[in-house]
Amino acid sequence: MADVESSPTCWSARSGFTIIEIIVVLVMMSVMALVAFPSIGDVVTHRRVENAQNDLMYVASRAQMAAVQRGEMVLLSMDAATDVLTVLAASGDTIEVFDMKARDDADLQISSGTLHVCYSPLGFAHPACSETSNDIGVKVGGNTAWSSLSATGAVRPK
Repeated sequence: MADVESSPTCWSARSGFTIIEIIVVLVMMSVMALVAFPSIGDVVTHRRVENAQNDLMYVASRAQMAAVQRGEMVLLSMDAATDVLTVLAASGDTIEVFDMKARDDADLQISSGTLHVCYSPLGFAHPACSETSNDIGVKVGGNTAWSSLSATGAVRPK
């Protein structure tokens, strides 16, 4: 009897997986993938919108810093028609041109179409040439994240 239990033929009949077990595992994996993929797509889209909004805040901060560093007025121009943010110095130098469409595949949403903010050498929005009542939207795919432009010229998420 000890010979029958330890014989190699007894183990070889049950080694590996049956075709039914493999099919069951594949079906379970495909059901889990169907459930997980839509939520993964939502997370990716949400992150893309966040990145675009962060880029908008970066460019506004960059314009403020440039005004302080250069000691001159700096203009931040946002154009919803072209989805381009432009930072210009009073001396005529172009400090930065940031294409939201090319970088983040994002559309700017501005009620007036364009938005201009002039930063003084102290880094604050100069009221004579700044529009601070607008909300700025960044749209990626079907999702939009809104930011507000404060009276000081800071761009903050809503």
